[in-house]
Amino acid sequence: MPTIAGPAIWSRNRMARPLPTSNPSHEALVVARIPWRSIVILLLIAVGASFLDELASMAFRVFDPPSDVDQELKALQQFGQIGSLVIVAVIVCLLQPPAIRRTLLDLGLATLLGTLLANVLKTVVGRVRPPFGTPDEFHPIFSGEPSTMTWSQLASMPSNHTMAAAVLAIWMSIVFPRLRWFGFIMVGIVGFSRIRFNNHWPSDVFVGAALGILIGSLIVGRLVGTRLLDILWRSLVDRDASPAAPDVAAAIRERRVPAPSE
Repeated sequence: MPTIAGPAIWSRNRMARPLPTSNPSHEALVVARIPWRSIVILLLIAVGASFLDELASMAFRVFDPPSDVDQELKALQQFGQIGSLVIVAVIVCLLQPPAIRRTLLDLGLATLLGTLLANVLKTVVGRVRPPFGTPDEFHPIFSGEPSTMTWSQLASMPSNHTMAAAVLAIWMSIVFPRLRWFGFIMVGIVGFSRIRFNNHWPSDVFVGAALGILIGSLIVGRLVGTRLLDILWRSLVDRDASPAAPDVAAAIRERRVPAPSE
């Protein structure tokens, strides 16, 4: 009898679940579409904000909340970073069924790829961070211009924190639809905090959010991490194992179906 691909921590009770009778189509494994309209709107806002970056950044710095509020914002801006991802992973592994636990693979892969792409863009764009210059200062790596600034000082666009927050928010909206708005409110808080603490210009934040939504929708919305593990497991461990991605897609879709009224 074939088994479900993947290690035991991801596939507890795997023998008791029905096995797919045929290879699922690509469309059957797409659990979320790419929200192109939202991405385009964010990029257009970024373009518009770029003309007001310095003024807006000054306005954010004038905002002077109580110190406790700033401390909370500094903690909340880590939404989407490694610490919050570990907490999310522990909660999901302890409280959710195997099919939902597998989506952590998609979340992790999306965050990793998003971080790599954001860092590449930071290097190519070379935009100066607020404490070290003006928003129209760029020192891209291919320009050949000598610069005394460090890579971190020239890594303003896009905002990596906002990108990671958007990836986590996309994962939440797909896997836990009831938390959809909480996730995107947190993205707004992260973006606000990055501007408030003088780490980014406002346009950097909007670009980061657009990038995170795109990467999250591509990876999580197509279960790329889960499907990659299926391929590796069947290639290297058990050729007769049934892919787990169809079970994951079915579990996600079940959460979107309204519960019948009593």
